[in-house]
Order: sequence, then C-alpha cells, then structure tokens
Amino acid sequence: MDTKIWGIIGGIALLLALLSPFVLSSTKKVERIFEDAEELYEQGQYEVAIAKYNKVLKETKKIGVKIETIDADFIAYVNYKIARCLKLINRVDEALQHYRFIVSQFPNSQWATDSYVDSGDIYFDRKDYKAASEAYKQALDTIVDAERRKQIHQKYQQTLVLINSSKPTPTSELTHLELEEIDTSDFAALTEATSLRFEKRFEEAARQYNVFASNYLPAETAVYALYWAGRCYYEADLFSQSVDAFERLIDDYSYSPNTIEAYHGLAKSYCSWAEKEGDKSNKWPLVIRTIDAAKAKYSTRDTTLNRKFLRLIADIKRKVPDIPKPTPPEEICVSEGRTYFEKDKLVLAEEKAKKALHINKTYQPAHRLLRDIKNEHYARGLEFLDANQYSEAIDPFNKVISIKQYKDSIDSQYKEAYFYLGVAYFNLHNYAYAENAVNEALVIDPEYEEALRLLGEINKSRD
Repeated sequence: MDTKIWGIIGGIALLLALLSPFVLSSTKKVERIFEDAEELYEQGQYEVAIAKYNKVLKETKKIGVKIETIDADFIAYVNYKIARCLKLINRVDEALQHYRFIVSQFPNSQWATDSYVDSGDIYFDRKDYKAASEAYKQALDTIVDAERRKQIHQKYQQTLVLINSSKPTPTSELTHLELEEIDTSDFAALTEATSLRFEKRFEEAARQYNVFASNYLPAETAVYALYWAGRCYYEADLFSQSVDAFERLIDDYSYSPNTIEAYHGLAKSYCSWAEKEGDKSNKWPLVIRTIDAAKAKYSTRDTTLNRKFLRLIADIKRKVPDIPKPTPPEEICVSEGRTYFEKDKLVLAEEKAKKALHINKTYQPAHRLLRDIKNEHYARGLEFLDANQYSEAIDPFNKVISIKQYKDSIDSQYKEAYFYLGVAYFNLHNYAYAENAVNEALVIDPEYEEALRLLGEINKSRD
C-alpha cells in the first residue's frame, strides 16, 4: 500500500486516540449537568433547573457525546422535565408547546404518555374538559401497563362526568383511584355527588358519596365512592365522619391495591383532627398507628403508587409532635394506692395495689405497697394484743393473712400472724379457732416452737 495512505491511516488513528478522552469527558459533562438539573428540580428551583436542562440539550448536540450510554429516551426525558418545570411555575402555554413537541418527536416514548396526561391536567384546570378528555384518551392509546392504564382511565372518566354535568366548578386534585364504567342510573347519582364536590359543597357531596357507597356496587366503584366520601368529610372539617369512611374502606376492601390512599386519607384526617384539638388531643397516637399500619402493609409492595403514598404518609409523620409516653396503668394504681396509704385508708390502698398486680403480676412497686400495708396491719394487731384488746386484734391479723395469696409478698410474718391470731382466740377462749390458726402456722413452719407450746396450752385448756 502507498506510504502516503499508510500515513493518513496512522494520522487518523492517532487523532482518534487523542480524541477519545475528550469524547468520554463530554459525555460525563452532560451527566454532571443533568444531575445538577435534577437536584435543582427536586429542590423546587424550577427556573434555574430549566436553564440547566437546556444546557444539557445543547451539550448533547456536540460531536462525540454518547447519550445512549445514559438512557435511550434521554432527550425525550430532558424535554419532558423542561415542560414539567414550566407547568409547575404556571407557564402553561410554553409547557403545552413542549408537550406537543415530545408527542410528535418521541411518540413511542413513555414520556409521550406523561406529556398527554400533563396536557390533560392543564386543560382540566382551565375547565376545557373536552380537550382534557381528548388528551387523556390519547394517553390511554399509548400505554399497555394495566395499573397505569387504570390510573389514566380514572382521569378520563372524570372528564366524562364533567362534560355531562351542567354545573361543576372543578378542582385539579384527582385521586389515583380507578373508576371503571358503571351503570347509567348509578352514573347519574355519582355525577351529582361529583358536581357537589366541585362546587365545594363538601358536606353534601360527602353524604351523597356515602349513601352511594352503601348501595350494592362493584367493588372498585364502592372504593371510589368511599374514598371521596372521606375526602369530602375531611374538607368539611368533619374529621370523625372522614375517619369512619376511610376506616370502612380499609376494613371492607383491604384487598384493593388502592387502599393505600385510604391510609393516607386516614392519617391526614387524624393529623388535622389532632391539630384542631390542640396539645391535649389524644389523636396523635392514632396518626402514628395508621402510618405504621400502612408501612407494614405496603413497604414490601414496590409499586409507583405505593412509593408515592408512602412518601406522602412519611410527610404527615413529620408533623407529629414528640408525644410523652403515657404513664403505665399499674404505676397510676400504685401512686393512688400510696396516697390512700399515707392517709391511713388501708383498704383502698390494698385495692389499688391488687389492681396494679392484676395488670402486671411482677410489678414490684405494687408488691412493696402490699408489704407496707401488711406491715401496718401486723403492727396494729400487736398493739391490740399488748393492750389486751383481743377482739380488736383479730381483724388486723386476718388482713395480714389475706395478703398471702400474692406469693411475691410471702415472708415469715405470715406464720407469726397465724400464731398471734391463735393467741387472740385463745385469750377469748375460742379454742377451736385458736387451734385452726396455730395449725396453719405449723404448716408454714412445723418446728415453730411458740406455736407448738400454744397448741399444748390449747389442748390443756380443753381438758
């Protein structure tokens, strides 16, 4: 081969070798700018994010940048994020232009579907329900994923409700809950409830949704009606009714993939209820309980819908103040019992100690309280004996003995209580009772010398 040709080939090879680091560097530069744009987007700095995304698009046009190493739909995605930013800062006409560009240039991209949906949302906010309906319908024509299709179908169904209703004032806040085709008669009732909701006549709408949900309906239609009953009661600040609707949905339709939205609504209702009632509210623990139940049920079911609502539920949890742990009921009982003990109300003190042990058999403060009560009865019994008041001594010693059923409180005083009870009966010449009491002491301690001597005296007295 000609030496000149070899020289050209060698020069090209050298040039490629020299350029390859710069090509790699340019691709990485695009990735870095894109990451910056995404971070700005997440921070809500949409104007600055738009500039970054546009810079990404400019860099991708440079020779050697291999965007396919980033993502096959990378250009479509960047355009979509620009459109989203424009929509979020209310530059909706520009956003619509970008959405049209995406669906025309990237019709097979998933971002085309999202562009149709976002366009539908814009038209919906503008009350142009026919345009919104057409956009949602086009989105349905571009998607095969069943779950996503149901979500979009629900929005499409909403536009049909509004197109056929003469008086709604809409809201753009739509649930993910899907609503399949329903019977004509039911559709009319649902249209009325939806119209009331869009007019912000929330209490009336909630009642109608609630009645509607009580009729015999297909499961997903009932889920839809119950959800909006809960939401409308919430908007009307009727938190108790809102909670009832969401709990009914959760209890009766736990198998529905959309029940997570009811958990979100329930947590939100309890949270607002707690905020309304103030610091003394007992609803904050219910917020935590609801959030924990949702996490336990859905954290292992990784779907887009579940991830979204678990994030929203986590946001609610951040509103929950630090809740002091409630005083254990057994501690409350012992505290009340100590108060009675100090006031010399030993019967009431004993009742509280026994109630605490009924709650927690191993709760030592309750055992200590019983011990102190027993010691007080024991001391009083001895005082009566020392004063030769034998009849009065019987009751205190019997009360000491009655505490015997709590095994953790058993000690040597029980045999002594039986012994001194025997002494009291002996001095009252009631030998049968005296013998029974002494025998009980000997059951505890067969070598109990004082009890053996007393038994001998009892037998002599009988003779």
